[in-house]
Amino acid sequence: MADVVIERDLKDRMKNVKQWFHKVQSDQEKKDFIFDFIKKLIEDTTAQPKVVIFFNEKSYLLKVFEELQNDQRFSSMADKFNVIHGDQDIKLRKQIRRHFDESEFNYLLATNLVARGIDFNEVTSVINCDIPVDLKKKKNNSNSIKPDEIDVQTYIHRVGRAGRSNKKGVAISVSNIEGEDAIIGLAAKLDVTINQYKDFQEIKEHLDLCYKHNKDENEKLKSLVSEKTWSDIGISEEFQNKLQENGFKFPKPSQVISVPKIINYRTDKNKFYSHISVYGFANGRGKTLCFLTPMIQNFVSQEKMSKPWCPQAIIMAHTKDLCLQIGKQITAIMPPSKNYEISYLFKDTDTKEIKGSICIGTPGYIQKILNSIKTNKLKFLIIDEADEVLDQNKNDLKDTLNKIYDDISPGFQLILFSATFEEGDILNLEDIIDDADFHQDDINFETHFEI
Repeated sequence: MADVVIERDLKDRMKNVKQWFHKVQSDQEKKDFIFDFIKKLIEDTTAQPKVVIFFNEKSYLLKVFEELQNDQRFSSMADKFNVIHGDQDIKLRKQIRRHFDESEFNYLLATNLVARGIDFNEVTSVINCDIPVDLKKKKNNSNSIKPDEIDVQTYIHRVGRAGRSNKKGVAISVSNIEGEDAIIGLAAKLDVTINQYKDFQEIKEHLDLCYKHNKDENEKLKSLVSEKTWSDIGISEEFQNKLQENGFKFPKPSQVISVPKIINYRTDKNKFYSHISVYGFANGRGKTLCFLTPMIQNFVSQEKMSKPWCPQAIIMAHTKDLCLQIGKQITAIMPPSKNYEISYLFKDTDTKEIKGSICIGTPGYIQKILNSIKTNKLKFLIIDEADEVLDQNKNDLKDTLNKIYDDISPGFQLILFSATFEEGDILNLEDIIDDADFHQDDINFETHFEI
């Protein structure tokens, strides 16, 4: 246990989730128990829970999913279930995540692919069909595990899906593997109690308490971010006027949360990862203004640009159309007293006369011009739809960050926005940063899908 480092807030998440462990004798008994448990969740709970069901292996996940679909208990409920795993196309996975967040179905069977990353919206329950195992420590293929082979960190992340943003939930692990019950003792060392399962009524009663608590927390958050003005979140009067002229009378909750944090964010020049923030908001929540508003607020009116070119902001998007949309938005809301010029960088752009203090482009073409610019005045590198950019342009982004890091400005911020940011995206980010000291907990990582 000495090598288990608990990330910021995960210990609190664990304590927000009441946990149970249930021992069975066979794989068939495990499936029967889980199917009965799901049936009770559907029929016996006050509100319909949102549930993630975790599996160690994709093959077992698909087998259980097929049996679940063919089970008479769920003959009229096929649309309540879906699966997500690493062999699916990334666009399909993100579509599945979005449909789950929007409660188009309530039960998601998943591998550890989604144990980390941006959280799902309003998950109340987690079912572990296996206790996660660290394959690097697993010494053989026997049908048993030892305590040091259990992947405690992944277990914590799985359970934490139901305990985010001060919400409460439940988790149950169902085991027919010898040695998996060691998770009870390992959790106790983290000051977390895992109870022995007795009956469903105990879980039902606790879920009812969770629903009430979570509803109250949502109302509390909404009251904190509602009825705020642009002035309340640090926007100048001149800029407020431009926003209101364009129909943005008041900031949306996503903007109330993110804009003042970005405007006032403090970094440590010696730790590149301290310059990084990841924000997750559901689609349609005003994400573009979440990054344009603080960028424009902190923008210094452009002086006559001398060579080498030294922009204040670079905005990266994965398509030309998205770049043009962002540029159009900037033009509409930029305060009249601020002189600026936008330079676009994508396939059809002539880069010979680039001189804009705001650069918007696709990753590969931004990388191509970096050797001809200075970055010591760069305040922002903003990546919109960050999961798409990380997946498709990892090498270009890695080269871009290496260039910026060589001549970094003290207040520089790398800000990533996404509605679907999963474990693979975090691994891509770790690879791009390429820092032995990097840890996910060192970046500002926030998700707010409940607003």
